[in-house]
Amino acid sequence: MHLRYPANVAGEVPMEEFRCTTSALGQHDDILQCPSCGLLSSLPTLDPDEIVDRYQSVVDEEYLDEEGSRRELFTWITHRLADY
Repeated sequence: MHLRYPANVAGEVPMEEFRCTTSALGQHDDILQCPSCGLLSSLPTLDPDEIVDRYQSVVDEEYLDEEGSRRELFTWITHRLADY
């Protein structure tokens, strides 16, 4: 694996990063690229169990406040996709 994009953050990973509506978009750990197939992947600073725990623990009030509108949009999309 080759370093493609160096991390642009360091230190403790805030809970904010695990919300769907995070403002931390664009912040990332090292991004590596496979020299054989070109696949890009991040090199997380947290162990996999801790990542799962944080996703399970986070509460995203902003996302929940928009639940009705999101359901309406996704219903519209799925109905359009059903034609295919």
